[in-house]
Amino acid sequence: MGVLPASAADTLSGDDTKFITDVTKEGLPLLSSIPDIMKDGFFNGNESTLQTVNKEQTEKIDAFVKKINEYKLSEKVTPVRSQFINSTEIFKTDLTEYSTLTNSCGSCVTKINEMYPKLLEEANKTGTLASKFD
Repeated sequence: MGVLPASAADTLSGDDTKFITDVTKEGLPLLSSIPDIMKDGFFNGNESTLQTVNKEQTEKIDAFVKKINEYKLSEKVTPVRSQFINSTEIFKTDLTEYSTLTNSCGSCVTKINEMYPKLLEEANKTGTLASKFD
């Protein structure tokens, strides 16, 4: 995707605008909150907490992806949806792995500490792309 003119937001369709609003107001906060929820669940919960976090956050991601897939987007906004969906796949993979960790396992602590910055970076990538239209 190339550099967009300053007036890019002025030329968005109705669905483009609704999509960008949904991603910035709902999708990005969802992605940004998940690493902290995972970290808190890992360090303050137990194995069933980890499974619950996986289930609840995966359901939220799936519901939001279903919502944004209903928009008919222009070619210039479609890459934002693709990036968001790619990010959610990484989140869901890590959430699935997260649900198998145990709090008392040293290598599991290392794993959660690896996931945290990677997931935040994914959310930031999507946010940067979406902000070009905001």
